[in-house]
Amino acid sequence: MMRLFRLTIVTLACAAALAGGVFAQSVAAGAGGAKEGLTLADVAALALEKDSGILVSRSQAAIAALQYQAELNKAQPKFNLSLTPFSWDARRIFDFSAFPPSNADKSTLGLGAGLSMSQALPSAGSLSAQAQATLQIGDPAGSTSYALAPKLSASLRQPLFAGGQFLPFDAASGTKASAFIAAEQAGLDDKAKRGAAVRAALESAARVLVLRRNYAAQEASLASALRRSETINLRRGAGTATEDAALELALAAELARQGLVDTQVALRDAELRLAAVLGLSMEASMAGFALSEKLPALPPLSSVELSGNAEILKAGLAVEKARADARARSIIDAPTLSAALSAEPRYPDSRANTGDFGSAFSDFSKTQDNAGINWNLSIVLDVPLSAGAAKAYRSGQDAQAGAIAEALKLQTERSVVDRAKSLIARRDGLAERLAIQRRIVALDERKVERARALTGVGTLGSDALEDAIVARDLAAAEFLRLELELFLAELDLRLAQGEDIAILAASF
Repeated sequence: MMRLFRLTIVTLACAAALAGGVFAQSVAAGAGGAKEGLTLADVAALALEKDSGILVSRSQAAIAALQYQAELNKAQPKFNLSLTPFSWDARRIFDFSAFPPSNADKSTLGLGAGLSMSQALPSAGSLSAQAQATLQIGDPAGSTSYALAPKLSASLRQPLFAGGQFLPFDAASGTKASAFIAAEQAGLDDKAKRGAAVRAALESAARVLVLRRNYAAQEASLASALRRSETINLRRGAGTATEDAALELALAAELARQGLVDTQVALRDAELRLAAVLGLSMEASMAGFALSEKLPALPPLSSVELSGNAEILKAGLAVEKARADARARSIIDAPTLSAALSAEPRYPDSRANTGDFGSAFSDFSKTQDNAGINWNLSIVLDVPLSAGAAKAYRSGQDAQAGAIAEALKLQTERSVVDRAKSLIARRDGLAERLAIQRRIVALDERKVERARALTGVGTLGSDALEDAIVARDLAAAEFLRLELELFLAELDLRLAQGEDIAILAASF
């Protein structure tokens, strides 16, 4: 699992680096070769760089990775320094050793410091230790006295019998595993969103390319229709053509104009959508930017391996997370053993010179003036007596959550397999359709050459040549559409098997 987590971190870094690198290359290529225009690789790089959804998912994945690191950091010892620069204690002390009882007021000034350490245990418990020292300055009988007392203490808190274990090691590992799985899931979400965003950008670019081809062909068709309508109107004026024929050609010209306007509106909408995806100004449409029709080399996959599919991996991680969460919650309402131990040296009732600051020091060693050590040991066992029902409910919830995760995993696997089969069938159908369209374009090109030759010798009118050219251009536009759809289908198959879109885009 640690290897997968490192791969997630590396993937996030590579995605950002590749996006920035390819984007820089795109800008340089655009500056040096404006005629060719943006390629689909450039579009993918711009989407990786500018898409707001990708930026959000990338940040979410980074946050989840940092949360996992924070969870790991809890296993490190924690140190704390506490300082008491000033304390004052004033009290009245009563003496009942004689009658009548007597009393005296006592005030003590103090300052101290302490160093503590806490350490989380792999058994879901915690251990802490502390060393502190307090210097007390008093005036009990008109003379200043000093006392410096160190103190050592340690405490242990340990849940017991959680998750079927005397020492619940699985519960402690469950918390870390849950955080790790959450980071992995966020990384897979980021990967999937990158793929979806780039795929949408490429589809928008493909639509713009096809609409531009269609628009150019329809412009030529409208120009031909207007010329024919004008010619037949002249012939009708000369009495060599009927009014019905003139009306028919005028209607054909208006229908061509209508189709051109519809294509123009669709093209404008597609250009604006692409501009928004690439982070360009909405006021300046993509018409100001050239798009290259050169497609990246994406050879067909002979087989699709779905073990790396993001949805399947996420579903599997969801099952593991349900188990990890159940292990982590097993320490709730578990019996807890607490132990505390403290030791501090005690001063003798009288010292050689209480006013001597040097005699105020005391330690844990046995010396002539040492009166021994005060020990304090306590062991407490907390056993919840009314948590049985809560544990049963929680166990039932954990079991149901695990069953749901397992069912969703099976459903996801079936859905992904069915979708992959559909994608393969679509890819194969598009490949066959593209081969047919390639032959159609070749035949239309031969028709244009034949019509141009016949027009040159005067055996065929210019109208027939124009019709052949328009038919060829429309067939070429359809070929481009199929070629782009086949490219997107191949891309879908690679995304389905879990390939990273940032790495794919860099290889375009």
